[in-house]
Amino acid sequence: MKHKIIYSLLFAVILFTGTGCKKILEETPRTDFTPVFFNTPDGLQGGVNGVYANLRTHWGTQIFIQLFNSGTDETVRGSAADVQHWFTYNNPVIKSNTNDYSGFWNAMFSNINTLNGVLQYIEPADMAAATKTQVIAQSKFLRAFCYYYLVTTFGKVPLHITFNTSAVSADAPAPLADVYAQIIKDLTEAAANLPNTPAVNTGKPAYKATALYLLAKTYLWRGWSEAAQPNDFTTAYTTAKDVIDNKTTYGLDLLPYFGDVFREGREYGPEVLMVIDHTKDQKFGGNNAPGVGGGGPGAN
Repeated sequence: MKHKIIYSLLFAVILFTGTGCKKILEETPRTDFTPVFFNTPDGLQGGVNGVYANLRTHWGTQIFIQLFNSGTDETVRGSAADVQHWFTYNNPVIKSNTNDYSGFWNAMFSNINTLNGVLQYIEPADMAAATKTQVIAQSKFLRAFCYYYLVTTFGKVPLHITFNTSAVSADAPAPLADVYAQIIKDLTEAAANLPNTPAVNTGKPAYKATALYLLAKTYLWRGWSEAAQPNDFTTAYTTAKDVIDNKTTYGLDLLPYFGDVFREGREYGPEVLMVIDHTKDQKFGGNNAPGVGGGGPGAN
């Protein structure tokens, strides 16, 4: 019995010393973007596609409908599971760590950093000039889209237009005027290069009319803010009127019945300015709508 105990202890010592001298596992993160990721056309396009996919995980949920469509005629209160999100919306003190808004804050800045990487590293990429122009235009639109929702939700927010690879735990908000100026710059440049209509077989990502629409809304928001400029409302009007006057060019029109916009088969209808497609295939994330309570969808 003593021999067995000694042998067991000896084996344990050998096993411990044999493994203890090895280096600690050095992990290689597979989900972090680094400058190397943006060295190829696939990496650059993947960055843009990844942001579109991320936007769908938010705007395709019940929670985000409540947070951003509440107060309009586009949303209707439904199941009891809604209550938490409606309370969040009605709370006059909204911060970046307020329940549902914290995920939105984190996701938007993550998306912005990805787009900064695309824009910062795309110039030397071996990519057809026309394709490169479109990737840049899409990236600028999406960055402006993210900042538009950040500034109209929180007011002053940090402003970053370069790719960051270092983790930080604190940041400072930029002047409101600077944030609005960057959004307007990005949307103006995006609108100048996005196509009049989406390319065939691409669904309906952002195109010229989408950028002009958001640009008009940005001028309206800035016009009511402390960063207002004298011509904001006039520019909002002329920008929106350009879309209306050139609706045929942009493939847009109003349907006879508003309800038809939401009918199956109308996903790419003439009233729709942007579509983020989804699939039931699980390897592409499925088509779940997180946030929907057991009582069924609470907002439509």
